Amino acid sequence: EEDEDELIGLIDTEAVFTAATLSDWGHTTAREGDIKFVFGIGKAKWAPAILTTVREIILSNAAAFHQLFIYYSSCNGDSTSNMFSLDKEAYSLMISDSEISKDDDADIDTEERQDLDVTFVAVNKICATDEVLEEQKRAKATGDDDGGRNILTLNRYEMIEWMVRMGLAWYPEKSFDQAVRTFVEQNLLEGLKRKTLSKEDGWICGPLHDANAFRRQFCYCEETCLVLQKNKETLKALYSVYAFGDGDMHCKLNKATKMAFEEFLAFLDDMHWVEEISPRRIGLIFAWSRMLTIDEYRDRAKNVQINFEDFLEAIVRIASVKALPTPADMQRFECENNAGLFLKKAVDDEFTDEFGVNYERWIEQTEAKQCASGATGGSMGPIWERLRSLMQVIVFKVQDGAAKTPRYPYVKLTEADVTAFRKRDKGPAQASDDD
Repeated sequence: EEDEDELIGLIDTEAVFTAATLSDWGHTTAREGDIKFVFGIGKAKWAPAILTTVREIILSNAAAFHQLFIYYSSCNGDSTSNMFSLDKEAYSLMISDSEISKDDDADIDTEERQDLDVTFVAVNKICATDEVLEEQKRAKATGDDDGGRNILTLNRYEMIEWMVRMGLAWYPEKSFDQAVRTFVEQNLLEGLKRKTLSKEDGWICGPLHDANAFRRQFCYCEETCLVLQKNKETLKALYSVYAFGDGDMHCKLNKATKMAFEEFLAFLDDMHWVEEISPRRIGLIFAWSRMLTIDEYRDRAKNVQINFEDFLEAIVRIASVKALPTPADMQRFECENNAGLFLKKAVDDEFTDEFGVNYERWIEQTEAKQCASGATGGSMGPIWERLRSLMQVIVFKVQDGAAKTPRYPYVKLTEADVTAFRKRDKGPAQASDDD
């Protein structure tokens, strides 16, 4: 087994951000070891000193660059598994959130928006590999629109290409390095910082969410670790059963020892939590819980899957947004301090009499309070308390759904329990706990 003390240090360090950005930079400016400038400026103009200066500007914003990329590339979680690059919709959302404009005192005009969109398309054409281009041709010939979507997305190194090109397009009067700095820092990142601080979406996170700060404050603390340790066997059983893959050891993207997004989504769907948490948040939870991949181009499997330690973080993040009863709620409803028993009683008429609302409305109200209080606690309780309740609910739902006699008040799940739950006859689609 892995040394638990070592897991406390699972953060994306500054060195990791730097290494990942250098990898992206390398893919942007070189192919197969031969320098090939794709910035569209002309090889003669890119003196080594200028190229180095521009690279340092990108590196100085490495953490923010990866934070924004993770946030917007996960926008596709509600419609497709291709959630590791920016498609046109995610790109447009980023432009809107950043309130980007050449003039700080004015909204973006038609010409500026056209510059942004033309550059998005241009970068796709320049950076597309032969394999992607062939796939696009095949999709066009067969009428398979989804098959060629990769050519209309930006991956990380293409995003760097886009930022450099936009700086040069909008600020031709400036030196190359100052043009890039102005666009990246003053146009793009400044607006996203405002968006992050405003918390307009009613959640505790935003486009520049610091995943490391969340880990240090809420995951790597004694109380959270004790709850995870107590539930280690249950969590391992959940991970092992849902990270099923297809057993093909020759396919790194479909390993049975790693969990893909579709498998994570299947777990939450079986819990009937997708609608409650929302597909957008689920995509973010999955993306934020992954450790940063240094070379996304050559190590795509690592970039699209989570390991067990990542899964633990995802569970903690779910506890920060899932509507869960507080100890006071459970005491009020005589549930023996067990959230699973609370859930069992939630469909009774007595619940409406006691709380004044039905269970579905209670979920909405509790989730709103939970988001307002954040993971720090407040009236909704600290994160470790929520995590304990979440694990009680998971145990209850798996045992109940697997048609076994629930073993109250609290037990560990085995792989056999989880397998029976996953393979049960699910009947009509269910959207929430109270169906």
